Amino acid sequence: MHQREPVLITGCSSGIGRKITEYFADKDVLIYATARKKTDIEDLSKLKNVKAFRLDVTKPKEIQKLCEKIEVERKGLYGLINNAGIVDIWPILATSEATLHKLFNINVYGPHRVTKALIPYIIESKGRIVNIGSISGFQTAFGGGAYSMSKFALEAFSNALMFELKSYGVKVSVIEPTNFKSKIFEKAVPSIRGRKQKVRDKNLYNNDKIYKIFRQEIEAFDVDQFNQQWASLPSPDKVVKACWDALFEEEPKKRYFVTVDPNIFKQGIKSILNIVGQIYRNNEHQITKEDIHDLLESVLDKEEEYLRTAIDLEKLKDE
Repeated sequence: MHQREPVLITGCSSGIGRKITEYFADKDVLIYATARKKTDIEDLSKLKNVKAFRLDVTKPKEIQKLCEKIEVERKGLYGLINNAGIVDIWPILATSEATLHKLFNINVYGPHRVTKALIPYIIESKGRIVNIGSISGFQTAFGGGAYSMSKFALEAFSNALMFELKSYGVKVSVIEPTNFKSKIFEKAVPSIRGRKQKVRDKNLYNNDKIYKIFRQEIEAFDVDQFNQQWASLPSPDKVVKACWDALFEEEPKKRYFVTVDPNIFKQGIKSILNIVGQIYRNNEHQITKEDIHDLLESVLDKEEEYLRTAIDLEKLKDE
């Protein structure tokens, strides 16, 4: 285990990030824990094996300062866990461009900025990158469109990293949790509640075409009840364990779909297969169900590498 080289985690003030920090540090892994608020940084600094730094993943200058601090520490970097993220629940067609940009700025551009800045250290140690995704990265619910878009993008980002960093000895995993206890929704509550009130105050249900369409769904969404349900969710211990495996197992999985409910696990697989079914119904190449079954068996039996460079396209034609 690379315990001599630190692991950097973004978004450690609470929830999953805090849990990962505490678990890893308790196992004598040196953690560079990042947060935005001074009080959170001070609190994290009290933990053994933890050095806490300020980091807002939307600010390149702060990322640069973080790199400078890593240089000063002179311990390199083994692992990066891109955990910082936010959520929003609102009909996608009623979601403003500003809200969409805020989500992507943190959930997508943030991991890209941080990974890009820290990759020289991770390549040097032949280390690991772990991206905290979500079941929303391949399954979208009403009201979760913007968040889901950002997590779909994180899946693509992870795929790209898996391919591009393989030859450098860097292994990349994405963790895809279902619902676990965290403060991610609690932090979004004031914004969602404020928007609902603004819609009523401006009488947008009568004056705006989009809000006329989605009035029933918006009014039916009880923010407080949803927040209470979120608070009663199980602790993210399985998510923490998946992160540990992704960083320290000799052959980590590319994906860790994490849930405590076998029915949700089955539903997650069904969501992915539903896309296969939709593509199959547009089948113009006489691909049979038996062919799909054989393809599924080959994937389950042995993972195949379908990511190719442009140079391989001629070979692909021959196949």
